[in-house]
Amino acid sequence: MRNRLTERLEGKKSLVAYIMAGDPTLEKTAEYVQVLSREVDALELGIPFSDPIADGPVIQHAGQRALRGHPTTVADILSLLKDLQADVPTVLMSYYNLIYRYGVSKFARDARDIVDGIIVPDLPLEEASELRRHCNNNNVCNIFLIAPTTSSERMAEILKSTSGFAYIVSRLGVTGGTTDYAHLRGLVDRVKSIESRYELLKVPKLVGFGISKPLDVEAAISAGADGAIVGSAFVKEIENGAPPHNLAHMARSLKKATLKQFAEVET
Repeated sequence: MRNRLTERLEGKKSLVAYIMAGDPTLEKTAEYVQVLSREVDALELGIPFSDPIADGPVIQHAGQRALRGHPTTVADILSLLKDLQADVPTVLMSYYNLIYRYGVSKFARDARDIVDGIIVPDLPLEEASELRRHCNNNNVCNIFLIAPTTSSERMAEILKSTSGFAYIVSRLGVTGGTTDYAHLRGLVDRVKSIESRYELLKVPKLVGFGISKPLDVEAAISAGADGAIVGSAFVKEIENGAPPHNLAHMARSLKKATLKQFAEVET
């Protein structure tokens, strides 16, 4: 599948910024999206959910803030993105219950031309056929996660099924925390070797969880990744009431780290 996301990420070292939609309000989210879209290669928006399993404390609290007062819904976020028409690929991160209650086919239809990809961390590959079918029909990428504990056989199936990019989880546990980059290189190398062994179509391999500073981005790309996903660091800034230009400045410094590493790789 080819859409804005695949075209934007292929052949470069990329930065994806994650924020929680509706934190603290949808109006503020619109401001953050507008400034970040000028600095990053893709945006990931979390859909707030009451019982997240992959989110660390920082993102959990963001989801709770987004659910207070007028709770932020899937429909709210799709409407926001449709109105904004941001000139950057957008990925939604949602737990499956929210999509199921919205209606899987309805979600995919409504997401068409608005959303470029979807990540559902609590939906196993074996149970994702319905979502994949509807998303494929509407040109929305299905992005699957690869963990340090993923077996080689399962990794091959994930790489066959993922589109847009493969999300490599840098560490066991939830978002936030720190990453052991010595082990990360081994994980990225293993993903690449599986891709080669099974002669699979290559997809960009982005690393997330525990990436917060330019040095983390440099380390992830030095380990062989095609890019980095930064979430908790941006969400923490929002929690602290940072104005949008602070997030833009942070994104700019993180993006420079990808360019520096890309230049070194090219040379």
